[in-house]
Amino acid sequence: MRERELEEAFRDGLATLAGEAEVSPEAVRRVRERARSGVVRRRRSGWAVAAAAAAVVAVGTGLSVALSGSNGVDQAASPSPRASHSPSPSDVAPQVPGGYRLEVWHDVAVYVPVTWGWGSAPITRGGHPTLCGGGQVVQADGSRLEDEGQPYVGRPVQLSQACDDAALQRRPAAPYVWLGGDVPVGTVDLGDGWVRQTVEVGDVTVSVASDDAALRRSIVTSAHQVTGECDPLLESPPAPAGTTAPDFVPVSMTVCAYRATSTHLDYDLVYEQELSMGAAKYLVAAVDAAAPLGSSSCYSPGGGEWALLRLRGTGGAFRDYVVDMSCPSIADPTGTQHVLDRETVTSWAVGGVNAVLTGSALIETPDRFIPPLP
Repeated sequence: MRERELEEAFRDGLATLAGEAEVSPEAVRRVRERARSGVVRRRRSGWAVAAAAAAVVAVGTGLSVALSGSNGVDQAASPSPRASHSPSPSDVAPQVPGGYRLEVWHDVAVYVPVTWGWGSAPITRGGHPTLCGGGQVVQADGSRLEDEGQPYVGRPVQLSQACDDAALQRRPAAPYVWLGGDVPVGTVDLGDGWVRQTVEVGDVTVSVASDDAALRRSIVTSAHQVTGECDPLLESPPAPAGTTAPDFVPVSMTVCAYRATSTHLDYDLVYEQELSMGAAKYLVAAVDAAAPLGSSSCYSPGGGEWALLRLRGTGGAFRDYVVDMSCPSIADPTGTQHVLDRETVTSWAVGGVNAVLTGSALIETPDRFIPPLP
């Protein structure tokens, strides 16, 4: 079978699984419990096996791996999906319950076990790196769990005021991956068989800590630069665009989360996630029903945190909604800003987006996003 035929078969299988997958937090919890109690087995696998594992996992948790091409969308009529996220190039990929999912930070992606949560990575404070997360790990449904035994993928975002300077040298209770953390390249022996390996991909550090050498190797070797649906760097806040047709029916949604850089002149991609038709249709209905902000709208804002929600339909149709976390509001392609409430947040504020975007007292969703730091 030629590579194109493989890809087409992969797409068809992905679409079929999407209609059958159980995506509830309870399902993810059951898989996670099996992961903790089971024995990790190892096997050799080629790129097709690694890609299939990643795709099945992604669908099972409401995430999907972006593939090359347009999925039937006329690329000339809409923002062109850029080069695809590539399958893991790992030669040794241990079997884990559920398989792997893709995580993106700036222009770098890596595969991690699907049962892992989301947390923080080291940032520099007072001239030295520290971990500011308070032991919190975000779950697939957006909730938070303080559990040292929960594996996670972390980003250099401060989840709480509780910072731990010793975390970088301490043997962990569970494996983790740090994307973009302030960690020097190299290998650190954390004791009792635990090792943290840090590599640099482009200008992004990727750190993997585990007592399983095969798992560590498979994650490290899967790290690669990507150009996916979300631009890795924006020179200005995203703007809503696309069709305003009332009969628009989306088939998918991509969540692109951005935070202002230290210069506050541009915006880095800090999280990317693919969601299904159900989530996209829910969002369209929620925004249509949401009250416009009117005189409370924010004009010419800058800085802060943003989410670009790109919905794709058939025949080249697309629609972008833009969330201004500081305002807060969600704007449709007409430029109308709507209230950011539980209904306009529920469908897309899942998984790791809740570990990179900060909430506001004005957002009517206290159980989503990082709580505002005092």
